[in-house]
Amino acid sequence: KKAEEEAKRKAEEEARKKAEEEARKKAKEEAKRKAEEERKRKEAELEAKRKAEEEARRRAEEEEAKRKAEEERIAKEKAAAAAAALAAQKAAAEEKARKQAELEAKRKAQEEARKKAEEEARKKAEEEAKRKAEAERLAKLKEEEEAKRVLHETFANAKIEFKYNSTELQPKSLPILDKVVELIKQNPNLHYEIQGHTDARGNEEYNIKLSAQRAEKVKEYLVGKGIDPSILSTKGYGSSKPIADNVTNEGRLKNRRVVIEVIEE
Repeated sequence: KKAEEEAKRKAEEEARKKAEEEARKKAKEEAKRKAEEERKRKEAELEAKRKAEEEARRRAEEEEAKRKAEEERIAKEKAAAAAAALAAQKAAAEEKARKQAELEAKRKAQEEARKKAEEEARKKAEEEAKRKAEAERLAKLKEEEEAKRVLHETFANAKIEFKYNSTELQPKSLPILDKVVELIKQNPNLHYEIQGHTDARGNEEYNIKLSAQRAEKVKEYLVGKGIDPSILSTKGYGSSKPIADNVTNEGRLKNRRVVIEVIEE
């Protein structure tokens, strides 16, 4: 019995394994079949997509070709219309130019006659105007020369003095500067050079710098009183142009000065 049972069990085990093997083979074949079907399906999809893209590209090319053809047609029509319009404009312009030329010729003839009639009067008027202008110029020149002479004489006596080694004005110089302001305001069409001077003490390089600063100080005072800065210029001469000795305090005080001169523009 044991042998029979063992044989039966082995037979059943063998049958089970055989059934499992058959099932495994079927499953493998089924999977292979499905994979093949999936591959074919994907290939079919790709082919369909490629054909659709190709069709879309073809249609797009056809549409582009149609669009370009339409654009070319429109461009040709526009060019033809523009050429026709240009020709019409040219013809109209030529006609207008012809009429204008006729009118201009007529106008010139009339103008020539008028000019010929007016020429003598114009020449006489020009000569009279020149004579008056020359008379006015000479009168103005004389007036300017007289103003320069008066200013020169006034400025020659207007000694603007400074404290020693300083750009500080001597108090007695302020009324003189106020008089200068009054004179310059009366003659704003002239130009003036403010000249700075020092005494001989110290080195000349320093003296030139100090004299220039003093001249700028006077310019600053004048501008502050309403004088146009564009008619004023400054220059420092250092101790190169003394008007008194540099030995006594009185002489050095006189040399520490700023003078103003009328100059040409």
